[in-house]
Amino acid sequence: MATTLRIKRGVLDQVRTRLKCTSDRQFADLLGVSRETLRRMRSGQPPSAEFITALAVASGWPRNLNKVIEIVEQQRAA
Repeated sequence: MATTLRIKRGVLDQVRTRLKCTSDRQFADLLGVSRETLRRMRSGQPPSAEFITALAVASGWPRNLNKVIEIVEQQRAA
């Protein structure tokens, strides 16, 4: 079975609160991504290396990626 990465549940809200962002638009701007990219990450889509890096640096956890991402089994299309 194939595996992929996903942002851990609750991390985006945790980091957004920590950074005192009042909206997803402000949070996306701070991360340097579009609101659509942020929406995709919230829905569980696999993040790009650039997104993981931006989130890890913004979160203050750049050396602890296990706090930000998790490996999940990817379901295959039927």
